[in-house]
Amino acid sequence: MTYPTIDLELSPQEKAFKKIYTAAYGAVTMTDLIRDAGQMEKLLPQGWGEQAGDLRPKPPLQMLSDEQSLGMSIQRHARYFPVGMHLHTVGDRRWYEFLCVYRGRCPHRIGSDIRILQEGEVVLLTPESRHALVCASDACIIFNLRIPEANFVPLFGPLMQDSERLRQFFEASQHTPGEDAHLLFSTGEYFHRQNYLHELIGLWQTRPAFLRQRLAAAIQLLMADLLCTQEQSPIRQDRSSSITEYIRDHIASVTVAQIAREFNYSPRQLHRIFHQTTGMNCMAFIQQYRMERFAARLRSSDQDIQTLMTQCGISSSKQFYASFREKYGTSPAKYRHTPQGL
Repeated sequence: MTYPTIDLELSPQEKAFKKIYTAAYGAVTMTDLIRDAGQMEKLLPQGWGEQAGDLRPKPPLQMLSDEQSLGMSIQRHARYFPVGMHLHTVGDRRWYEFLCVYRGRCPHRIGSDIRILQEGEVVLLTPESRHALVCASDACIIFNLRIPEANFVPLFGPLMQDSERLRQFFEASQHTPGEDAHLLFSTGEYFHRQNYLHELIGLWQTRPAFLRQRLAAAIQLLMADLLCTQEQSPIRQDRSSSITEYIRDHIASVTVAQIAREFNYSPRQLHRIFHQTTGMNCMAFIQQYRMERFAARLRSSDQDIQTLMTQCGISSSKQFYASFREKYGTSPAKYRHTPQGL
């Protein structure tokens, strides 16, 4: 297939949005301005939409019937148009959505958290994911690919048999949906994935024979490629350092499940790839760091032992005392008064 050219120029509609946006917020982009959820709300005041009059984002690609397209849709996200917090449900219709960062970077709010999406990243959202984003840059190109909930299993069922991460994501979306539920794929190099987007757009525009089958094959290949990249690429050293720093910063209450959510891994995958980098699983690292931090605090602080245990995230006194004695050869109280080096 000859892939279509993706127009990177601002459309007349986007130029109108940009003029309103710049007048309202100055020349500062959301990427530089957003630092917390409160600032996102300031950028989405009531009445902004009215300023745009009849200007509303319109899908640049002609929509197809559900029968033709399996109910899927794809469009380029309109730049400079603030989109408030929303779900992917309309009446009894529900969609999963891929946000594909084709070019640039973009702040994305999901639930109460904001993350700067980078070029090459793909976010998969559930129907119940509550999110918002604004492409406040000429260089930011994001595509939205929506898939009806009813077609998720027919399309990705075989992949779920081999991907625990995808299976857990889908099961959670069906039984314990949350407003912050999502999968993040940090793909880095994105050129081969761009071809999948080009192919999907080309199929929408040209409507070749066997359109349904070709659309299904293209989206299945995209998902398989994303899963394969994430499953097979071990954690880079800088990624591992970020995880260990996160553990140290949140040692009082951190859990493996919390870390997995923060870095978009399943707990099983987190243990495996953490072991590849550090030589121990994530829970063992947490326990070791809690012990070492507690021991260091014993000699640097006058706070009572129970307070120090709480600060280090240690809850089981009996089990911890036994582990401490095994490692240091004495009780915490005696260790506190033992000269260093002995």
